[in-house]
Amino acid sequence: MFRSRPTSQAFPVVFLLFGGALALLAWACLQRNPSLSLPLDDGWIHLAFARNLAEGKGFSLGADPTPVSGSTAPLWTLLLSLLFRLGIPAVPAALGLGILASLLALWAAAGLGGRVTGRATGALWVAGGLALAPRFAWGALSGMEVPLFTWLVLSGFLLFLQGRRPWLGVLAASLAGWARPECFALGAWLAGLALFVPAGGPGRRKGSFLTAAAAFLLPLAAWFAFHLLLWGRPLPTTFYVKAASASPLAALAREGWTALPRILFLQPLEEIVSFAGYFPGWNLFLTAGTAAALLKGETRRTAFVLGGGILFFALARGFLGFSGPWLQHGRYFTFLYPLWLALSAAGLFAGESSSRRASPAGWIPHLAAAAFLLYALFLAPQPWKDLARLFYLDDPSARPGVETARRLLPWLLLLPALLHILHTSLTAFIPRPRALLPGLALLGLLWYALALPPMARAYARNVEDTRKGEIAMAEWIARNTPPGAVIACHDVGALGYFAGRKLLDLAGIATPEVLFWKKRRPGGGPDRLDFLRRKKPDYLCVMEGWFAADLAGLAEDVRAGRLALRPVHRIDLPGNVTLGGEHYVLLRLDWK
Repeated sequence: MFRSRPTSQAFPVVFLLFGGALALLAWACLQRNPSLSLPLDDGWIHLAFARNLAEGKGFSLGADPTPVSGSTAPLWTLLLSLLFRLGIPAVPAALGLGILASLLALWAAAGLGGRVTGRATGALWVAGGLALAPRFAWGALSGMEVPLFTWLVLSGFLLFLQGRRPWLGVLAASLAGWARPECFALGAWLAGLALFVPAGGPGRRKGSFLTAAAAFLLPLAAWFAFHLLLWGRPLPTTFYVKAASASPLAALAREGWTALPRILFLQPLEEIVSFAGYFPGWNLFLTAGTAAALLKGETRRTAFVLGGGILFFALARGFLGFSGPWLQHGRYFTFLYPLWLALSAAGLFAGESSSRRASPAGWIPHLAAAAFLLYALFLAPQPWKDLARLFYLDDPSARPGVETARRLLPWLLLLPALLHILHTSLTAFIPRPRALLPGLALLGLLWYALALPPMARAYARNVEDTRKGEIAMAEWIARNTPPGAVIACHDVGALGYFAGRKLLDLAGIATPEVLFWKKRRPGGGPDRLDFLRRKKPDYLCVMEGWFAADLAGLAEDVRAGRLALRPVHRIDLPGNVTLGGEHYVLLRLDWK
């Protein structure tokens, strides 16, 4: 089903490219850290849930056995728990599973590239581009669900385009929703397409659509049921923490019908613009290929499936009020990048045979694109500087690479653009124009790799900050606090895994009670100060600057004699770029 000659031919090169990308990140990490570890607290959240699940405590976190839907990726958590049951240590389990899922994603990407082009060059373009994508390499070593949902989404589109059983593609894309809820939008997109592009001809349209609809609705219904049975609500706690206030229902409740234009038009438009920046669409290799895929008759259906999926995803996110794709290296949207590559590959490599000459009129659109590119490069340079910042990282540890990119970006863009125009011109006059494409594709792949060194530095710094901050604090708590102590905090991953204490999560992911606390602040949020006063935790572990209003309220309690508060441990993190502050403190709370 996934095997093809183009895939097999391209994959050895893809494997080497990906190995090089991982080696670069691992080398950078070991320059700053004694060993490989996880770069964010989120990865430790998955491990804390997975360990409790493997030990028979259900979906719970830390020393509290209460079930809670704090894992946004229950499928990833379940797979990690199976590795725990096999006795594999935490970090090797998380990194090993990430690398395995990444290899599966690369194989599916190569299959997708081979499917839409029929050539090993297309398979190399898509899978090689993904292998060198900095966000994908970071995700492979993050201990998080990034490569899992990337693999499932790519498998879904590949199976759908193969056409024999479209419902399998819908099922794979919908199962990706169990690793990242936004992926359900892509399952819905493919299910809707099954009404128009059924397997076996128009006579089977209704049956094909019904089967595809079931393949989408069953995983979605099971996902709702899972959360409902786990904690009594149909969505994970992360939705209520991060997205509920921006949802259409919340906006209508706050603003009334005046919010409709923003919900229906402005937010989706902003999301589309944001995603245009997320993809390196300003690389002419991609833009020219995308345009060609939309114009060529033999690739128009492929372009509609792939391009429409990207557009539908962006529109759905904007309608639901979600933020743009830049949060924490844009890891949640890595799966869309190879779809964009596959769309471009269809335009560049699919269609005409290698012996057929292109018409001179075929390169007129490319000349127009080149003229626009030259104008943008030399007459309006500021937007390109902004794109360089977005393409790399807005991260202090990566700023040297960003500044270099800002200086070199016009020339790095111009070179592949001119080479592509040269190739397009020559196709009208030479008998085998396709012979030039592998070399041009290689230049395109090298373009993607330019951001790997800054990402490697950022990954190493992420691991260092998490190790010196959250993991060190959790280990100190485990050694120096009573076993029955209750810790109020805002980051629960490392604390949940290492501290062995009951946690009160003030953000609400592991303690959803705070989200629905009866006493509310004037702005509508939960009154965390009242929550602390009622629950009376033994310790408060926070990054300085977080929950400042609550700390000010506790200071009033100290002055009034209702509370004795004293710092017991402090970790200084100068130059921290990962944890949201430079001072991590643990306060002892003695309630009177």
